Amino acid sequence: MAEEKFHYYLDLNDRYVYFMSRLMLSTLR
Repeated sequence: MAEEKFHYYLDLNDRYVYFMSRLMLSTLR
């Protein structure tokens, strides 16, 4: 159970980082 939650949060974090990096790149252009 705990490991499942860990992977879930890890996936959320990856999406958040990806989204923020895309946002920064689009604003820098």
